[in-house]
Formats: sequence, C-alpha cells, structure tokens
Amino acid sequence: MRTTPYEEMEKVLFLWFRRARNNFPISGPVLEEKAKEMALHVGTEDFRFSDSWLSSFKKRHGLVFKIVQ
Repeated sequence: MRTTPYEEMEKVLFLWFRRARNNFPISGPVLEEKAKEMALHVGTEDFRFSDSWLSSFKKRHGLVFKIVQ
C-alpha cells in the first residue's frame, strides 16, 4: 500500500470503519465527518477532506460503497 501524508489518521479511520460497518451503513458523509474527527485526534491539522481524497482512500483500502435499500 502506498503511503500518504495522512497515514496515521487513515490507519485509525480504517480501524474505526472496519468495526462500525458491522453496526450501521457507512456513507461518504459519515466517513467525511469521522475523517475530520480522526485528523484532529491524531494531530493532523492540515487535513482537508475532498472527493478525490475519499476516492483514493476507498481505493487504497479496497472499499466499495453500495446503496442500501
């Protein structure tokens, strides 16, 4: 896996994602809020969420968001 400037934040975020997805569906906006929260938690003040970051995060971790009906 390639490294990113936000590697520590992404590591914590992915661990949260793996646990949380068993309890409720995770959408892009939910992941955005949690990413911002995790960035503050690990001291990554310069993190800026974007659609391209989300797309790259999903690709790096093999995530696919599906519509829940």
